[in-house]
Amino acid sequence: MSSSSRCPAAMSPGTSCAAAVPRWVRRRCPDRPGAGPGAPTSPHLTEHFAGAFPVWLAPEQVRVILIVDELTDYAREVRDALLDADIRADIDTGDGRLNAKVRTAVTRKIPLIVVVGRREAEERSVTVCDRSGKETPMPLDAFVAHVTDLVRTKSLDGAGHPRPETGTATV
Repeated sequence: MSSSSRCPAAMSPGTSCAAAVPRWVRRRCPDRPGAGPGAPTSPHLTEHFAGAFPVWLAPEQVRVILIVDELTDYAREVRDALLDADIRADIDTGDGRLNAKVRTAVTRKIPLIVVVGRREAEERSVTVCDRSGKETPMPLDAFVAHVTDLVRTKSLDGAGHPRPETGTATV
């Protein structure tokens, strides 16, 4: 690397960009971290949200968990309805117990966990668990509309950030 492309402060040990060079040079300093136009933003977002991204930003937005293995067809139907609405969803078809599957999804910080059992399959509904641990049963179509609305509005609900009007955390 040529010395002309390096930060001028890096040439003298023990000095920093702020102390050694004028402001117009510091803006071009490659050794200086910052959120300039070419800087990657994912590390900043990951740190800001502590990995618990809101629904619209999460790599996996919904995890579908089966209570009984014989309901795989309905779980696929739920996942396909979500995928058709451009929601990133996956099914947990592992052999573990329900608690272990939910714990894995919570550990991976997936914003919405959908639990599917016999009752849900009969009623064409889902039980939704969010990050607060609250379980909400709702019809499948209403759930797809709800998640689509969260993504469309880029809502911070579920990310644990305070709401401006109340000061309380959203969950």
